Amino acid sequence: QAGRPTPRFPFHVSLSFSEVSAMSCSDLVHGTSKEIVDRLRANRLDKFIKLPAIVVGGDTSSGKSSLLTAISGLQFPSNSGLTTRCPTEVILTHSKTKSAVVTLQYFDGMSEEQRSFRRELREDRSDFAHVITEATNLLTRGHDASYITPNSIVVKAQGPDFGDLTLIDLPGLVAATGHNESREIITQIRSMIDGYMRSSRTVILCVLPANNDFHNSAILTMAKDCDPEGVRTLGIVTKPDLVDKGSEGEVLKLAGNEKAQLELGWH
Repeated sequence: QAGRPTPRFPFHVSLSFSEVSAMSCSDLVHGTSKEIVDRLRANRLDKFIKLPAIVVGGDTSSGKSSLLTAISGLQFPSNSGLTTRCPTEVILTHSKTKSAVVTLQYFDGMSEEQRSFRRELREDRSDFAHVITEATNLLTRGHDASYITPNSIVVKAQGPDFGDLTLIDLPGLVAATGHNESREIITQIRSMIDGYMRSSRTVILCVLPANNDFHNSAILTMAKDCDPEGVRTLGIVTKPDLVDKGSEGEVLKLAGNEKAQLELGWH
């Protein structure tokens, strides 16, 4: 199935129409709007209602994890393989109090163990990478290392060091598969990323390593297809220490928005 899979019904909608109708404009502009968005997303209504989010896309080992860590302050797992094997939604909220909890959301059927998964992070959040790895292993148990799932990990964190934003990390694009790995993973990942990026209320962070020629970037091609005018795509150049000797000028032109021009530019 192309794009984001359709949620299975019935499911409980905790936000009723009457609740939305009873809210005044002043409620919406004083922070209640974010709570509404978070509750709609938690009930998987983002399939039907366009909700704002920042989607992070790139090839495998493109530096997505380091970028997510820099933005969120949470230490994402990172290695040279397919680290992200499901969508990870990180919902950050500015608050005087600190808390963080990790749960699982599902499109396809889950076991009782998966449904009941809930981990509260330490106050310093130093166990974040471990908990994300634990959640990923639980979602993909019984499958090989190339398996990906539309079921998602949801991180809700609040604290004085957070801004109000929602980040969505997706599996990295792959161009080839290894021995005994299904080639379906290539189209599955593309379909998943495409489904998230097409929403007009999604900001796309297009991650491109400095040692990769942008002409060969699959994620940039996908971003341009989903956002032809480039008005909601922000290019991110990672791994500048790996620039090939003699290519520094070309990378600077890319970062200066002279090569692949985007309305939001490159950083």
